Amino acid sequence: MEPLTAYLGETGDLSVKEAIVATIGGWVLAVTIGAIPLANYTTPLNAVFEAMAGMTTTGISMFLEPSRLPRSVLFWRSFMQWIGGLGILTFFIAVIRESGGISQRLFSAEADETDAGSIRPSLTKSIVDLWRVYGFVTSTMIFTYVALGMNFFNAIIHSFSALSTGGFSTSAASLAAFSPAIQAVTVPFMFIGGVNFVLLYLLLKTDWRKVLKNAEFRMYSTIFLLLTGLTVFELSNSLSAGQALLDGSFRPLHLSHPQAIQTWVLWSSPRLYWLYFSL
Repeated sequence: MEPLTAYLGETGDLSVKEAIVATIGGWVLAVTIGAIPLANYTTPLNAVFEAMAGMTTTGISMFLEPSRLPRSVLFWRSFMQWIGGLGILTFFIAVIRESGGISQRLFSAEADETDAGSIRPSLTKSIVDLWRVYGFVTSTMIFTYVALGMNFFNAIIHSFSALSTGGFSTSAASLAAFSPAIQAVTVPFMFIGGVNFVLLYLLLKTDWRKVLKNAEFRMYSTIFLLLTGLTVFELSNSLSAGQALLDGSFRPLHLSHPQAIQTWVLWSSPRLYWLYFSL
């Protein structure tokens, strides 16, 4: 941020247009850096695609057999997703710790106006606090996975992926390669990952009432419960009650984020096609 402040002066500020250009430039730079370590294992175009999929937490991968990749690359892919889960520019602001109008403009350019307005006072401190909450939830997820028998490396990778709603895995089978207990504990963390990060800030401020009254959170929770109920009902015809509940709560989260982590063959329930397409 120092070059910007040097250019604008101590009291300078970014205009909206300059903030948008800086945002685009930041994304191009981040994706380019993200693609470099991947270029040794695929084509340059695929490497850029993979980096963009990671940082936007889209989760679409060009690697059909991720288990063949070295651990360093597997970690890099998931780390990009984890950073993207809370926002590339929020990460830059948290690291640089630049306060004032420049940070405000950059944050507003990436977040919508409601998000930006909700945490506008002391923006840089608020963003750092958001990353602390994000890191705490991630750490909790990692240790939960380890306690259930997942090795530490896989726990890191899948925690980064699930919480960011991206979904890169170490295996082509994704979470289906792990136990039902691991799949079950992933559901609440995926739910948290889909919540607006501004609500995490409100939780940090122990403002539970605002969270519970938030229209977006209510809609998100209602849709999740409704779709879970419909999916469990459909799956109960062919699966045990426990498996139907697990798959029924997992699928709506997987499909609505979108979340690339999955535990089943996507088109295995023909009568739910309409639901999948609507999401």
